[in-house]
Amino acid sequence: MTEYSPELLALRDRVKLGNNKLFKAWLQIREIAHDSEEWARQMELWHQAAEKLSLLCSELKLKGYTDCLYIKYYEGLTLEEEQAIFGIFIA
Repeated sequence: MTEYSPELLALRDRVKLGNNKLFKAWLQIREIAHDSEEWARQMELWHQAAEKLSLLCSELKLKGYTDCLYIKYYEGLTLEEEQAIFGIFIA
C-alpha cells in the first residue's frame, strides 16, 4: 500500500465522508414525492453537493492518490442505482 501525506489522507477522508453524506441524502430524497417542489429543491442541492464532491475527487487524483475508493454501499440499491449515484466518485 502506498504511503500518503497527512494532507492527502485528510482529503481522502473528506471524499469518503462526502460520499456517505450524499448517499444518506439520496435515501431521504427518494422518499419524497418526485413531483413536489421539495423533491426538486432537494435534488438541486444534491446535485450541487455531488459537483463539489466530484471536484474533490479530481483534486485527490491529481495529487497522486491511486488507491481504490470503492466502498460497498448499503444493501437495497440496485447496481444501476449505485452506479447512477456513485459512479462518478469511484476512482
